[in-house]
Formats: sequence, C-alpha cells, structure tokens
Amino acid sequence: MPSWESMEWTRIGWSDPQNNKRILLIGDSITNGYFQYVAREFESEYSVGYHVSSKAIDNIYLFKEIENTVNEFGRDTVKVVHINNGIHGVWHLKEDAVRVCYEHFIISLREILPDARFIIATSTPIRKAGDDKEYVYDKFNANLVRNNAIIAEIGHKYGITVEDLYAVADGKCEYGCGDGVHFNDAGYRALAETVKKSIRDELTK
Repeated sequence: MPSWESMEWTRIGWSDPQNNKRILLIGDSITNGYFQYVAREFESEYSVGYHVSSKAIDNIYLFKEIENTVNEFGRDTVKVVHINNGIHGVWHLKEDAVRVCYEHFIISLREILPDARFIIATSTPIRKAGDDKEYVYDKFNANLVRNNAIIAEIGHKYGITVEDLYAVADGKCEYGCGDGVHFNDAGYRALAETVKKSIRDELTK
C-alpha cells in the first residue's frame, strides 16, 4: 500500500492540445517550475505536455493517471518522455522499494509508449530551509542521493539517457527560493536549459 501525503495533487496540461507531435514531461513541482521554458523552446514544433504530481513512484494511481493522459491523446503521438519524479519518495521509501517501484514504473511507461524515447533525470538537492546565503543539505538529501544512484542504474540498464539535474542545482545558493526544495526563476531557467538540450538530443537521434 502506498504512503499518502495529507494532500495529494496532480496537474496535467499541454501547450497545444491540437498538435499531435508531443513531448511529455513527468515529474513533480520542480518539473512544474521549468515546464514553461521547455514549452517555449519547442512551441513551433511540438506540443509539450506535463503530468506533475505529489504522488511518489509507489503510488499506483501515478501510473494510472499518466496512462489515461496518454490514451486520451494517442500513444503514438508522444515522441519523447522526460521523467523527473523522485523527491516525494525520499521521506518514506527504503532502498529496496525505490529499486522495485522505479523499475516497474519505467517498464510500465515503456510498455504503453513503445515508440517514444525516454530521458530519466536525477532529482535536485534538498537543502535546509532558510537563508539561501549558506548551502546546507537537509537530512533527507542523503536518501535522495541514494535514490539518484538507483535511478541512474536503472536508466543504464534499459539504455535510457540519464540526465543529471542534481549537478545543475547542487551548491547554487543563488538558485534557491528559501524553502530548501524549490527554485527561483534563475534556478528553473538553468534546469530548463539542461532539459531542453537533452530533449533536443533525443529528437535528433
């Protein structure tokens, strides 16, 4: 049984619902923060969609929601899938559970999107909330680093591109917004630059 937060949320949308050449971003509030900049990059060519949620990878409803979204617009319309979903699991998922649940998540997504190219992103660091002049890791960041290693291992196992968003944000006091998790506009723009390049690279393969 999954561990539920006190309030679970999901947001789903497309930059151009009528365009049947699609890029899908799957993630959480971090993905929600950089989505707009990624969408602008590809707006003349692709409809960029987002499925962002508080649900962790052990929650079966996360995959069911994504499956419904994909089925509504057509499985063959999605060309690239970018996945950045890991922060919401760091508080409760043990190492073995991360490995089993994430691998099952990836296998399930590839089954419903067999023609899409995939990118797996590492989760961004968790810092102690407060003054952004000092960069101090939160105690749960060790779990996140462990999970990122598992994510990368699974990506390599299935021949999926692994993108290191952790490295983009790590140590950057100037990207923080004060809560230890989310970013200011400069931070989201920096993350978006890496995401855009990774997607563009996959589209040209």
